Amino acid sequence: MLPGPVFFHELRAASRRRRTFVIRTSIGLLLLYLLISILGGGRYARVASDRDLTAGELADLGGELFAAVALLEFLLIAVLTPAYMAGSIAEDRQRKVLPYLLASPLGGAEIVLGKFAARLINLVTLLLSCLPIVSIASFLGGVDPAMIWASAGAALAMLVLFASISVCISLHCERPRDAIVATYAAVFFMLWGPVLLSALLHSGTQLSAWLRSIDPVPDWLIHLSPMLLFEGPAGLQRDSSGPLFRTMIAQAALAVPVLAWATFRLRPRERGSRVGRMRRFLGLGARREGPFRLLPRPRMGDRPMFWKECTGSSASSSRLRLGLMVLLRVAVAAGLAYALLVPGVGALRETLEYGYGGPGLSGARELLNATVRGAVTALYCLAGLIISASAATAFTGERERDTWISLIATPLERREIVLAKIAGAFWKSRWLLAGLLTALLVGLACGSVHPLGFLLAVGLTAFYLAFPAILGTYLSLRLKTSAGAIAATLGIVLFLNFGYLFCCIPVAHGGSEVFLAGVTPLFVGEAPCSYADLNYAFHLHGEWGVRLLGALILSVGFYGVTSGVIFVTCLEEFDSQVGRPRRSFVHPLERPNPAGIQFVDEAPEPGEVVFLPEDREADRSSRDA
Repeated sequence: MLPGPVFFHELRAASRRRRTFVIRTSIGLLLLYLLISILGGGRYARVASDRDLTAGELADLGGELFAAVALLEFLLIAVLTPAYMAGSIAEDRQRKVLPYLLASPLGGAEIVLGKFAARLINLVTLLLSCLPIVSIASFLGGVDPAMIWASAGAALAMLVLFASISVCISLHCERPRDAIVATYAAVFFMLWGPVLLSALLHSGTQLSAWLRSIDPVPDWLIHLSPMLLFEGPAGLQRDSSGPLFRTMIAQAALAVPVLAWATFRLRPRERGSRVGRMRRFLGLGARREGPFRLLPRPRMGDRPMFWKECTGSSASSSRLRLGLMVLLRVAVAAGLAYALLVPGVGALRETLEYGYGGPGLSGARELLNATVRGAVTALYCLAGLIISASAATAFTGERERDTWISLIATPLERREIVLAKIAGAFWKSRWLLAGLLTALLVGLACGSVHPLGFLLAVGLTAFYLAFPAILGTYLSLRLKTSAGAIAATLGIVLFLNFGYLFCCIPVAHGGSEVFLAGVTPLFVGEAPCSYADLNYAFHLHGEWGVRLLGALILSVGFYGVTSGVIFVTCLEEFDSQVGRPRRSFVHPLERPNPAGIQFVDEAPEPGEVVFLPEDREADRSSRDA
């Protein structure tokens, strides 16, 4: 019976987590910063202090505050909802708690809806911190009350939709890491897919004519995303209550069946049985000993940890799911190949005619260089997110799969274990890194990327991606759950790459490239420079090139030192964190005494412990004491 014990347990656990108070404080500080930046910047800062604002200026100020807070609400929903909701069922499945819940008299609705409602309430309380700013904006005027209600309803409907999608994805994922990554991808598609569809409708092509022939469906899909309403600060101040209400209705209409599917499919999904002659004929429901793999594992060599982490191929317990994974990768590869092929043909013709770096027409080469930079930046960001999530579950995943005790009971050294986990994080994003390298090679072969730019892009990509891998591995060693480690890792990485810029805006002025030292996608995207870019940067405008080079050196130094310190700390704290006792003896054949070679009367038997004379004297003195 709803709400049920699951609801109260989830609500109580969420209210006691430390990250809840940290996020609430961060949102409050962000709103305060937003208020100060609007009041202290622009035309309101230039108003003379000896006069008050006019009624029109107050109305404009209220409209700007409302538009900024509404945009912030939608962004917070898109960022926080997957982190809070995507691990709701996958966490219990990985911790082996879900079978006990299903063995209880609780129904599927009590389990799914209880988790859904408890975490949704927590998110709503976080977003209610925006209410005072909205009240100030409505008091200043310039905002229609219907707009306020429409914006609140659209935000709530968007929150319910993203939460329903998160729970549904968590139902079909084995690990919280996979659920969180898949949910963020779905949220990104839900936000920007309708924007792309709207652009196709207004493109005037045959595809747009076909889309207009089925007009109700594209119009309903476009209203699923509120991004088209935020074209600028004034875009939402016009009469947007109608589009907001349509967005709210479209999102609510999609959220209800998605949540109902997750509710009624919980027990059949965990039961694993499949019915239907077609499924049995295709073998989709057949059980087998292990998962389906595209390629078999190679034989294990002398490095078992690297074999475990860096030799796996795409695998799944379902052939259908494995086929969808392969189809998605093929589609991404085909899209990348098409994006590079169209400008690459013209760039190759120019290179064959004028030579590498030669004078002449370079329009196609510049277009290919811009395409390569965009592809490299996008693939780098996606690889960084996957590496962060994979590294954050390096050790917490072992604990939740009950394989942690068997791992630390082996004679493997801490350095081998930690390095293998870091390498495994890179291995899980190998397809994205392969696409990034392919884009750079195409640009290099077609004369659009300078060889120095190619080497710089490859080096910076490997160097910068090592930071989230090391950070996630260390946080996975210190924290207890995969969801907490993923949230902490992604939060730190996003803050160091983008979030700190909000703190630098009040003191940043023109020519202050040093404040961009933490934005690693900027340097990776600018690294594959062309022949003309190098000439422009270091010959025509030397001062700008020197400033950018100084910011790059500062960035490399910061991330290099930070990664080194975290890696050394992870190695030093490994034994104490996992509870391994330090060995009080040293085998003479492993580590000889520096004073001289230690000779023994007889060779030690296999498995026999041989103590050095120093250990015997220490043992004897301790017994005498």
